[in-house]
Amino acid sequence: MNCAPCQVVVLFMPAPAFVVALLAVQVIYKVTTPITVGRISNPVVISNLFIAALHVVTLVSIFMVFGDQLLTLR
Repeated sequence: MNCAPCQVVVLFMPAPAFVVALLAVQVIYKVTTPITVGRISNPVVISNLFIAALHVVTLVSIFMVFGDQLLTLR
């Protein structure tokens, strides 16, 4: 569930709303890995959970800086 074209767009047009959407999808995808694999002791599951935690920290940082801009409709 990797959206490579989305990631390329974010590289060249770093709009905070696009980054938030992409990271939110990645967090959901990575957090559901233990359910699909069936055990939490798998190295892939562990690494995905650490990456999801990093994405959550990034999302919180983005909302702290751009929160008002992200919540307004233009």
